Amino acid sequence: MDFFAENRREKNGKKPLDNQPLVVYHISVPNIWGWSRILVRCPFCGFADQKVLDSRPTADEDSIRRRRECTRCKRRFTTYERAERPRLFVVKRDGSREEFSRDKVLNSMVLACRKRRIPMEVLRDAVDRIERSLFMEVDDEVETPRIGDRVLGELHEIDPVAYVRFASVYRDFESIRDFQAVINDIFHDRQPIPALN
Repeated sequence: MDFFAENRREKNGKKPLDNQPLVVYHISVPNIWGWSRILVRCPFCGFADQKVLDSRPTADEDSIRRRRECTRCKRRFTTYERAERPRLFVVKRDGSREEFSRDKVLNSMVLACRKRRIPMEVLRDAVDRIERSLFMEVDDEVETPRIGDRVLGELHEIDPVAYVRFASVYRDFESIRDFQAVINDIFHDRQPIPALN
């Protein structure tokens, strides 16, 4: 099961990308009495008791989104419940392998969208689509270019500046012509440029 918290509170005086509240991911596990949920503590005060204000499936119906309010400090935050998926390993360019991390994909997109007015929910939805497509199309291993291509495709639809930023790093641009080619790609509304072999 996937269990992690994404701390998006202000750090070093910098505000998060879309100024939204903290998001916590939690899970449910089976036991002899049936399914029980692991306690989720308030990310602000650490208290374990909250009220669920709203519960609904996400747009892709891949997880459940719940808005919660801590009964002690009254702060609100969001939790997501997502089913466990098979393990997927990424084959890097040097031949080494590491387990696929949606956090790394999301962080790369957040970096590309830095100082752009892109809601975090839009980026999470994009990462959901990337992750879902990978699990549907591959068995247990995927090469990094296939992931990069999908990120480019999503950023191509989300924001042109973020698309150029990511492409410049992903394809290791070395000249103005490289930037001009990807900018022309955007203006002519073509498909994202392919990954380098």
